[in-house]
Amino acid sequence: MRHWRGTDWWTASMKRIEIEPLDGVNCRGYSAVLGLWLYWEDHRLRWLDPETNQYLRTHDDEYDRAELEAFARRQAELRVIQEEHDRRQAETRAVQESFAREQAELLAAYESYIRQQAEARAEQEARAEIQRLRAQLDTLNRPDNHD
Repeated sequence: MRHWRGTDWWTASMKRIEIEPLDGVNCRGYSAVLGLWLYWEDHRLRWLDPETNQYLRTHDDEYDRAELEAFARRQAELRVIQEEHDRRQAETRAVQESFAREQAELLAAYESYIRQQAEARAEQEARAEIQRLRAQLDTLNRPDNHD
């Protein structure tokens, strides 16, 4: 095992990064050892890869990305739940409309039945009245009633 005297391997390998101001608040510096730009912007320290021109992801970036993905998953789940709810409501409306049609048909059939029964009773009563009147007429037309 190798020991460093007076300094450790970390401080021995450290190189100074020259910082240049970008404006009154933000600044940057280039690390030749890492091959990355170091930016101080909006109170955040960020590393930029000059080859891709993209910042390296930080823990906060990963956390935000995970939160967004979880939010998107929840949104998708809610959409599925809403679609299922809408489908069930449509099925319920269809059943209710079918039930209402069946009730209307049954009511119409019942009203028709009641009408037929009333017509049959009226016809029966009319026939009975005709028979009564014929009997009365027969009684009046008998020869023994002409006195």
